[in-house]
Amino acid sequence: MNAIRKFIESETNEVSINITLPDEFKSRKLEVIILPVTDDVETKKEIDLEAYHQSIMDYYSKFHVDFTGYKFNRDELYDR
Repeated sequence: MNAIRKFIESETNEVSINITLPDEFKSRKLEVIILPVTDDVETKKEIDLEAYHQSIMDYYSKFHVDFTGYKFNRDELYDR
């Protein structure tokens, strides 16, 4: 798939655009998409791994399961 991408600066709400299309674009339906470009570059926050691990431990510490006497039986797994 070929695409043509142009960046145009506009001072008003009217813009005239002339684009020379390659030969392979002849006699085809074309889709024109116009999107605003933001110049702001978002920086990713660095993750504090210790705080992340602690938050996971705090979340799962609320759940208490007693597996005393539990025995896994693989044959029961496939009895359905």
